Amino acid sequence: MRQHSLFIFIICFSQLLFSQEFRSTTAVNAQSQNISLDLSSVSNLNGASITIRNSSGSWITLPQISNPATPWPYNIEAIRKQLPPTNSDQEFAIATWQFVVKHTFHYCSAGTVTTASKNSLTDPALILNSFGFGCCDQKDRILAWIWQQFGYQTRLAAMDFHTVAEIFYNNAWHMFDPDHQVYYFLSDGVTVAAIADILANPNIVVQQADANGLDGAGWSAAVMAQLYAQNAPTLRYFTSGYLTHQGLSVALHPNESLTIFSDNAVGAGQHYDPGDPFTFRSVGTGEFDWDLSFGDIGWRNWAYSSTNVDSILDATGAKYLQNLTSTPGEIVYKESSMFPVLALSVSAQMIANTNGSLWAAFSADGVNWSSPAFVAPTTNVSGFQAAIDFTNLASGQYTYFIKIYLVGNVQVHRLRISPVVQTAKWIFPSLIAGSINQLTYSDSSKAAQARRLQVTVKVSLASPQIQGLQAESLVPENSTFSLARDYGAANLVDGNPDSLAYPGNTHIDYVIHLGGPHIVSGASIDWGNFGSDPRYVKSWTLMGRNGTQDWQTLASGGFPGASTMNISANSVASDLRIVAEGVNNVGIYDVRVFGNDVPPIPSSNLTVFSNIPEDPIYSVAAGYTAANLIDGNPASLAYPSNNHLDYQVSLGTPTHLSAATLTWGIFGSNDIYMSNWMLLGRNGSDQAWSILAQGGYPNSTASTIAIDAIATDLRIMATSSQNSIGIYELQLFAIPATMPVLTNVTAIGNVLEFPGLRGYGIAGNLVDGDDNSAAFPEGPSVDYTLDPGQTRYIDSLHVVWGQFGTVPAYVNSWQIFGLPPGPGATWELVARGGFPNAGQTNVPVKKQYRKMRIAAESLLNAIGIYEVQLLGQ
Repeated sequence: MRQHSLFIFIICFSQLLFSQEFRSTTAVNAQSQNISLDLSSVSNLNGASITIRNSSGSWITLPQISNPATPWPYNIEAIRKQLPPTNSDQEFAIATWQFVVKHTFHYCSAGTVTTASKNSLTDPALILNSFGFGCCDQKDRILAWIWQQFGYQTRLAAMDFHTVAEIFYNNAWHMFDPDHQVYYFLSDGVTVAAIADILANPNIVVQQADANGLDGAGWSAAVMAQLYAQNAPTLRYFTSGYLTHQGLSVALHPNESLTIFSDNAVGAGQHYDPGDPFTFRSVGTGEFDWDLSFGDIGWRNWAYSSTNVDSILDATGAKYLQNLTSTPGEIVYKESSMFPVLALSVSAQMIANTNGSLWAAFSADGVNWSSPAFVAPTTNVSGFQAAIDFTNLASGQYTYFIKIYLVGNVQVHRLRISPVVQTAKWIFPSLIAGSINQLTYSDSSKAAQARRLQVTVKVSLASPQIQGLQAESLVPENSTFSLARDYGAANLVDGNPDSLAYPGNTHIDYVIHLGGPHIVSGASIDWGNFGSDPRYVKSWTLMGRNGTQDWQTLASGGFPGASTMNISANSVASDLRIVAEGVNNVGIYDVRVFGNDVPPIPSSNLTVFSNIPEDPIYSVAAGYTAANLIDGNPASLAYPSNNHLDYQVSLGTPTHLSAATLTWGIFGSNDIYMSNWMLLGRNGSDQAWSILAQGGYPNSTASTIAIDAIATDLRIMATSSQNSIGIYELQLFAIPATMPVLTNVTAIGNVLEFPGLRGYGIAGNLVDGDDNSAAFPEGPSVDYTLDPGQTRYIDSLHVVWGQFGTVPAYVNSWQIFGLPPGPGATWELVARGGFPNAGQTNVPVKKQYRKMRIAAESLLNAIGIYEVQLLGQ
């Protein structure tokens, strides 16, 4: 046993926040701009993301970050930049064929599935940028589209089993097959054959196979030759009408951002035909975040339509969207991009007064609307209090409409529309860890248009960023210079580096609520110019507390000397507090906090008794017994009717304690009662008691202390020199030495299962407690959802791979996802890895989730998983 101080914070001023994240931001003000990204201090790029934020007052069309030589191939100019110089039509045809082969893989087929229909895709630009895969006819369309844009005559040659593309040059047709990654020469060894030549002599296919008798896609050339011969009578040509271009692009509204992820961040993917095995890891993801403030003078310009609503100034100086009539007010927004939606949430900052509420509806066409749904309170969206999830309705859509209904006396300050979308895997640029990378920003808006954008590259390194933060200002916010300018406290934690928290004062004092106890491992404060210009912040203090304890100073300093200040930590806290003094009025743009949840020990796991006899009249008869100490009710009193108390709590098993909250009530806040107190612990009944924490008069209704000790029993002792004393509640937070395996967990397969083919079983085998029974869908990928039945604290996952994890020919990569509680929550990536190189893997989680998910894939063979255990409470 050993006693530890409540908070340990180490200040570290550097771009790299130790053990948390790498973050680099570059300002962009030109249509095309080179960006130098120094990743010298980063060794692993897993979980990287790139965000483009439009801070200007105008739309920005097709903004992108790419490697200098590989812009997104949305139009022919971008593709032209990626083609090598050629000296003949045939060299050009081969170069374009190679481009399509490089940027696509075979899967039938690219397209979306919505609630209304299935949509097989025929738009070449969308196939390239949003999917990166397709059937033979879809990949042929890309090639034919490129040829046509360069002025060549093209056609598709379709048979019942296969479709290929042909280009006309040198007075003849020539066939190129991007799907099977082949083209064939005539007997002269120079001229590329047409489909008619191949059908006349299918042996060409066999003669030009590789040493193993395979074509470019790994198919048997002999089989392909036979199929050509058999299907020759079904040949038909398409010379027009087979190319469509929907004109969809990417356009960022003012105050909107687009983040592209290196991983599939939500474990989802869109495809038209589920007949072949499909893994979501074959496609990438992006996320739009459109922040709409009704304190913005141009709020009505960004709406598609509005009825019976207006932005009204309240008594504090803040502006809210409000209903003007007795009928619901409405405001409609339209979103559209070339990336299909995978998930969609809408969140709000609002005040719902008596008889006031917020509702929302979804439409794919702006005419036919879903039934309005309640925008419910949530704790998962930092800086926002309410949210709604439209994923089921929006999935697969490229263009859609959101209608917000203001019913009764409700005030809406901000809205955030956040669709997660699908991208082709290679849209994310190639990055090299440990070196300086050169990237290029570009867009398609007019060159003369004014731009103000920020490009932020982020790499998560260790503990996750804590979500669901809420902030309040302890300094009154000036009605004119703060609230009227939309500089409220909520901006401190909304994740938007443009939104400023600024009370209009030389003194700032913000409290950040973490939503419960967390093991805080770090924080990052974006001061902006307030931290880099000595005319502003001259001193600052960071404080913390757990529960209702007194604030403790964690760190402090003078002029920050940097726009971003990073702080490492190892502490348990439920709230942080930032205080600063300025030469002039000061503010903060954003604060990020990193760490893991601390699990409370269920009271059902505890037993308690009093080492001091409880008075039969003033304690037992009054209902003030020891049991009240751990009943979860801070209003029920444990009171032995004595000026000395001594309660002993048994934890049942050795438990790794992280924190404890002792609710004293009036006995801790009035100095006529408690004089001193002590918390002791021991690990085993044969061990001596050790002091974990102690103090004098608490001067607080509650004390929360950080603990780092393994104990089987605790003991709370306190004395008073004047009066009888008691205690209302003890809440313990712990990571037990051995977390129990959660029971009654069910497993559902997210890929097609073919049980019994090799003596293996279905998804249920994953959680049956038998390491010898495998969940095996008879395919190269697995994807299972694990449901513990309710939101639980998940300490870790224990995965039994068996031979699938020890033989390199099997599992090549894996990912773990968690689904947070609350509306609007989508799957979030928890952990990832490559070849396990072990029969078992333990994956730390340390967060509350309502469901978990494990996915893995192989490049060569069918794979399975023998067992997955969720450990937690």
